Amino acid sequence: LFIFHKALQFYSKLKDRKDIKLSKRFKAGVNLSLYTLMRLEIEDIIHLLKTYDVSARDVIIEVKESYINDKNAYLKIHNLYELGFVVVLDNYSNSSSSLSYLVDLKVDILKLSDSLLKEVNESEEYTHMRSVYKFFVDISEKFDLSVVSSGVESKRDLDLIKELGVNIATGHYFSRAVVEEDFVEYLKDNLKRKKR
Repeated sequence: LFIFHKALQFYSKLKDRKDIKLSKRFKAGVNLSLYTLMRLEIEDIIHLLKTYDVSARDVIIEVKESYINDKNAYLKIHNLYELGFVVVLDNYSNSSSSLSYLVDLKVDILKLSDSLLKEVNESEEYTHMRSVYKFFVDISEKFDLSVVSSGVESKRDLDLIKELGVNIATGHYFSRAVVEEDFVEYLKDNLKRKKR
């Protein structure tokens, strides 16, 4: 629960700052380990939302695809979705994925594994792996899921995923992980650039 508390606290502070203007699409994000997910109590989450005056729709919860094999974790994910959280099924790939998850599990976003993008780039069967990637993008759209491509490391990666129909991406091409203070400075610098 500590990580949830810290994320909501930081998000709430950012919203209240006068020197930063956040996009309406800006959300808090929390990656949950299986251990943390299993220990979460819905009442505690609701209390934290009220404490920091944050809507569940303003919080993205990322859970790894492997967690959904656990029935209790599956139910917790479903409950979080029903509360209004934006749920991301993280690390989706062709090695362990089941399309049946997409039918039953309530999620908003499918985050494709960085290893899948790497396979597309490095495979001798480039055309085949590219088709597999495109299949995941297309099937996600059929289920009305947004798609995020993780592991974008270069302009080449970015061009490839755009060509395959993905318009949301994460990876070191955009930024390495940063601490709170550096993130605030990034937001301030971004605001200054927009004013020019």
